[in-house]
Amino acid sequence: MLHLLLSRLPPRSLLQMSATCTQLNAELKNETFWRQSYINTFLWDGAASDARARDQVKALVQGCMGVGGRGWKREALSREGMLE
Repeated sequence: MLHLLLSRLPPRSLLQMSATCTQLNAELKNETFWRQSYINTFLWDGAASDARARDQVKALVQGCMGVGGRGWKREALSREGMLE
């Protein structure tokens, strides 16, 4: 249940949550939360598990993966900052 709730939060909220509790901080070191938050925030809520979104997700992950990839957390926070 915790995983589902956290994955629906926007990236900045995840960062704030990680500062509230040692256990949450440990949980949020897992890139899976950041990946799902990133996809849900920048496509639509639930897109991380939607087969129809596969091509859109592939376009988004270019900066997160591969050689020189920044990782989901850094990319999500950076992108959210750019939008503000």
